[in-house]
Amino acid sequence: MSDPSGRVVGMTELPIASSEARDNFTHIVACATWGSTRLVIHRYGVEMAALVGPADLLYLRERDRKSGSPQEAAADPAPPLEPGTYEWMKDLYERGETVPTARTPEESKAQLRLAMEIGERLMAEKV
Repeated sequence: MSDPSGRVVGMTELPIASSEARDNFTHIVACATWGSTRLVIHRYGVEMAALVGPADLLYLRERDRKSGSPQEAAADPAPPLEPGTYEWMKDLYERGETVPTARTPEESKAQLRLAMEIGERLMAEKV
């Protein structure tokens, strides 16, 4: 699935009360399965669970497989990266976030290193 978070395709999240989910279970399963809808089940205004379709489930499983299980990630969080470093900029880029403009000579060097690495990757893909 190329757009699991629904940013492009228009995946919708639909909040639903737990009592409504219980009363219309067959219908909400069909919505998650055949529609592009994520159903977020609330109880007293608190998100309790979510019902997702097969495509979202596949994406979550692939993401867990690539990054390790969610339990492992929660048990051993990585230390935060220092802003302005090459590793920090590379992490931002790989997560699809905007890398900010360099403000210091060290940040400029880190940004140039990242740009060179990205360029090399792109050139290797073209060949």
